[in-house]
Amino acid sequence: IQWSQTARFYTFVQAIGLLGAGVALRGVLAGSWVRAALGIAIAGGGFLFHLSGAIVAAAIGGAMVFATPNTKPEVRRASRAAVAIFAVPGVLAIPFVLGVWQTYAAGKPVGNPISGVAHLALSTGSFLTPALSAVAAASLVMIIAWRDRRGMFGVLVAALGGGALAVAATQATVTAQYAFALFPWIALVAAWPFGSEEIRRIRAAPLAFALALALPQLAYSALYLTVQNGQRPRWREAVRLVAQRREPGDLVVSLPPTVTEFYLTGARETDVRTPDSVIHLDRHQPREYETWAREGRTMWFVLRNDYLNTFRSEDRARLRRFLSEECRLVQRFGVLVEARDLSIEVWRYRRFP
Repeated sequence: IQWSQTARFYTFVQAIGLLGAGVALRGVLAGSWVRAALGIAIAGGGFLFHLSGAIVAAAIGGAMVFATPNTKPEVRRASRAAVAIFAVPGVLAIPFVLGVWQTYAAGKPVGNPISGVAHLALSTGSFLTPALSAVAAASLVMIIAWRDRRGMFGVLVAALGGGALAVAATQATVTAQYAFALFPWIALVAAWPFGSEEIRRIRAAPLAFALALALPQLAYSALYLTVQNGQRPRWREAVRLVAQRREPGDLVVSLPPTVTEFYLTGARETDVRTPDSVIHLDRHQPREYETWAREGRTMWFVLRNDYLNTFRSEDRARLRRFLSEECRLVQRFGVLVEARDLSIEVWRYRRFP
């Protein structure tokens, strides 16, 4: 539901990855290495939108080799031939891919490898939800126990792609949207037992499995559409409050500044990444507000709580102390989501003579 509301590049990677996987699987099962190779190439086209497209294509190719959908000789030959075609181009593309990756990693470094992987796991788990992850884990046990080769194909795509992202997360910030193209594969694994004869032989098992799969997702959707505000911070309301109450000459300080800039300029701003109506506050310039405070300027702070975690601990403590001792909390626009606090606080600083 959430991702259907956005047209960011990750959605294109997912769409192209699924299209390529469909072509590749149909080609493999028909014993056609040409169609299988075409499918991998289509999936790899997602790289044009985001680096994760290359990971998806590689995961599909790896699954075709290590978890061939069935044991027929022609299927195995088609799988291996299709993947072999990309061996030389893949090696030649490594310097280019590494160049793109190094540029990205330089802009989004992580404190240490463990925290980077933990961040990826927490953000991905929040999107997948614990309930769906638990059902997928139960399905994985069944797939292994029943030695279901087609089921293992879906498992391996998700595992190879997720493993590659985990390795990348040790060097740079990697979040759930980079794994978005793998979400359908995890959902496929979770729902896989419905296509198995084994589970139908167990009395009431299909119904119990359906309830375990569907009810938590319905509950999450209900929360998402109501109290979680679509898992969107309430920027519009917060900025509207500031716009109504601030006086000429008052400054607006925001963390981050981009959305505040957009709404403060009447939703007409086109270059929000270069704010000119809002003072930028981030970990690179965390104390600019102190300069304006010394000059006696009235300031409105529009702060998203979880973004403060990007500050160094001393800068974060300094800002929190300034807010609590020198400012007044005007209103808090709360949005609480599992493992995340998306609330926005509006503070006002005014030095009286």
